[in-house]
Amino acid sequence: MTHLYAYVPFSRSFADDQVVLHANLGWLRDRVLEDNRTTWGLAAGVSLSDRLTVFGEVFGDDRTDPFVQTGLIRGFMDDFIHLDLSVGRQLGSAPDTSFVAIGLNVYFPPFRNVGRSSVSHFTRGP
Repeated sequence: MTHLYAYVPFSRSFADDQVVLHANLGWLRDRVLEDNRTTWGLAAGVSLSDRLTVFGEVFGDDRTDPFVQTGLIRGFMDDFIHLDLSVGRQLGSAPDTSFVAIGLNVYFPPFRNVGRSSVSHFTRGP
């Protein structure tokens, strides 16, 4: 393991879980480079239907330009499986920092409805 990290997440739900705001603040230790970083993230998810959420987020650390991304999360099988698709890029950098990401989350009871409006990057850590 080359990285150690810890972070504190915060989420706030509005309009009966139709809008969810997320924030986190953390620390990342690269043991190979012997480097410490402060990490952070801000995001919002808006439910378009019972199984479809659109989200946007900005995240980064204290050493590099931040990243932005936006995308969709689609729930399947009574929210047991979530598939997300997002596009993003690093701000202030060349266009070659653009990316497309596909994520898969599987939620087991009692966590089945926890991720309904969650943003994929926030659930994975820094």
